[in-house]
Parts: sequence; C-alpha cells; structure tokens
Amino acid sequence: MNPYIVSSPPSEIKVQNVGDSVKLNCSARGLPLPKVKWFKDGRIISTAANEQNDLIETEFVIHHFKPSDAGTYTCMFENDKNGTAENNTLLSMSKISFSFSSSIFRVLFFDCELIICRVDKEELLCGDIFLSRDRFRKLPPI
Repeated sequence: MNPYIVSSPPSEIKVQNVGDSVKLNCSARGLPLPKVKWFKDGRIISTAANEQNDLIETEFVIHHFKPSDAGTYTCMFENDKNGTAENNTLLSMSKISFSFSSSIFRVLFFDCELIICRVDKEELLCGDIFLSRDRFRKLPPI
C-alpha cells in the first residue's frame, strides 16, 4: 500500500518572533512502513522518526527561529514499493519586527539588515526612516 499522510502541519506558518520555537510534525502509514525525509527548500535536513506498529511519526524542531530559517519545509514518506506521500509547509515571518530596550529599538527587516533605532514620542527613528509605534510587534529584549 502506498504511503499516506495521517497528520501534517498547515500549509503556511507565520512565525511571530525571532527566537521562537517552531515544531513541524508529520505522521504516515503504508505497507511496508515508509521511511521519512525532511527537506528545506529541496535540501535534505533530517531523517529522524519514530515507528509505532503501522504508524511512522516525525518531528522537526527549530529551537530559535531566525529569518534564514524561513522557507518551504517538506516531510516526504517513501516505502519500498516506490510509493511516496509528502506535505509542504511554508515557514515565514513578518517583514518588520522590533524589541524594546529602554528607548532603543532593534529592528529586523526581512533577513537583510539589523538596524538600531531610537524612540521619539510615538515614532521610531532610523536614519531617514520614521515609523509609528503601532505598526510593530514586540520581540524579546536585547
């Protein structure tokens, strides 16, 4: 019997904060029991799994999410009969996030740049960039 997925993560996960933990869980059945491979953006990253009777379970954990961890994660199950089943999850984060440390802010813009800014009343001042406070989310303090 070809592998089939019993449980999988959603097709898209938005990570709220840099440093958050992210757990991706997949399980499948099939005869013979399939083997599993985890991929990130098409590159293999893990083959760890637990076998229980007719079920194979796997978990991939990112303990401290950083912007470079964003991408497409795939759990692929394959058995000796050449059958496969897979699930894709897009892991992403918001474009801009920040953290307080008194009146200094740490601003992360995508995966590109780390900028230190200061607060002036209700605005965030980063060189020539002015952003109102209500457009941000908190990160852990630096």
